[in-house]
Amino acid sequence: MPGQHNLNLAFWRDTRNRVRMDREHEAKLTAWIERHAALSVMQHDNSWSLEEKLIKRGPPLPLNLSMSGHPFKTTLSDLRRALGRN
Repeated sequence: MPGQHNLNLAFWRDTRNRVRMDREHEAKLTAWIERHAALSVMQHDNSWSLEEKLIKRGPPLPLNLSMSGHPFKTTLSDLRRALGRN
């Protein structure tokens, strides 16, 4: 698929069940983010008051699943839960 990138990252879970990746894979992901991602910043006195509005009305697939109503939320949640498990 054009534009699709397969980074072949490997994940594992540590003894505290946190998802981890090796330094080589972390560097590969960091390089990809530097080339393909963007970030916008603005100052707001009550930024926490905007979070829910931004998640619900912002990007089509917010990665903050706690307030997401996107149809892909369940799939993404399942993928995260399975990450680093055999």
